[in-house]
Amino acid sequence: MTEPVKLPLHDKHTSAGAVFGEQAGWTVPLHYRGAIREAAEVRARAGLFDMSHFGRIRIRGDQALDLLEKTFAAGIARQEDDTAMRTLACDQRGGIMDDGLLLRLEGYWLYICQPCNRQKMLDHMAAMSAGMSVKIDDQTGGTSQLAVVGPAAAGLLDSVLPEKVSDKPDGFVKVGSMMIAKYVAIRSSPCGLWGLQVIIPNMLAGQAWRFVTEKAGDKAVAPAGAIAADILRLEAGLPKYGAELNQTIDPITAGLDASLDFNHDFLGRQAIEEIRQKGPSRRLVGLIIESAGQSGQSAKPDPDSNPSSIPPQGAELFVETAGDRRVAGSITSATFSPVLEKTIAMACVAADCARDGTILEIQSSAQPIKCAVTTPPFVK
Repeated sequence: MTEPVKLPLHDKHTSAGAVFGEQAGWTVPLHYRGAIREAAEVRARAGLFDMSHFGRIRIRGDQALDLLEKTFAAGIARQEDDTAMRTLACDQRGGIMDDGLLLRLEGYWLYICQPCNRQKMLDHMAAMSAGMSVKIDDQTGGTSQLAVVGPAAAGLLDSVLPEKVSDKPDGFVKVGSMMIAKYVAIRSSPCGLWGLQVIIPNMLAGQAWRFVTEKAGDKAVAPAGAIAADILRLEAGLPKYGAELNQTIDPITAGLDASLDFNHDFLGRQAIEEIRQKGPSRRLVGLIIESAGQSGQSAKPDPDSNPSSIPPQGAELFVETAGDRRVAGSITSATFSPVLEKTIAMACVAADCARDGTILEIQSSAQPIKCAVTTPPFVK
């Protein structure tokens, strides 16, 4: 068994009281002060997330654009310099291989991929670029990626940074220098709230961490862990790779039509066009789940101390029509929303069960738990 890789800032997380867990072969902070508290703090003000386990792949060369147009489903050729664009990599059958951010910078491209897909995407792009004038290299190990997220984050950063960031649109990218090292700043958030991400060399990561969490004084921002990030992204109704997204799910089924551009020939285009024309047999939906408290128990679901109180990924959903009970689909991810004070989930269900208000059930040892289909986001 290979030991999980520690983040460059592992010691900082330890000092901050982090409880760790493994994600995609990395040891990451799950929470520091409790995920529910951290999610509430980020939504009310701001929080700092360490995203250094995400993959960072640089693509250069005369045929880099040709490779990226073959690999990704978005309209890469129309992307402007110094911007970030969400895009999908699909396989020949239309299954989603990765969901990431592609940055177009002066002289090269930088692709930020999901942690679980880094090696897969490196291998995939290497195969796709065979015979082409392209250089692909992995920047992940030598860099860190931090994100300041929350409604007050823009104002806090404006007051401590030399350049205003609150007026920058989503997808804005800037490459700059800090002392002798380059950084990349990206106006993008992993969980639906205002956010600014920065990619910096590991040698500067500790200084950046200390500044944001301590030296900024009353503008300082506390760290938040992976569970809080997941609560916030679920409240925003954002699908996650490994939960909602994988190679058995196509972009149409996942509701990611906006990430597709059929005006260029990308891998999987024909299969996805056929699904679009016929209509998908399944749909990704949101669920409001009847909580344990509503069933007569006093305890609220708690993703920190009692994750078993949250319906697990893969839990089957049933629907009953005209006395006929059948499997409608399964839960892809679920959590307790501190804003709604309800358990929420995303699920992949049969297309005829995807209408808002449809009642589905999770079979439990006590009694079936009812769920109501809804269209995300859960918190607007």
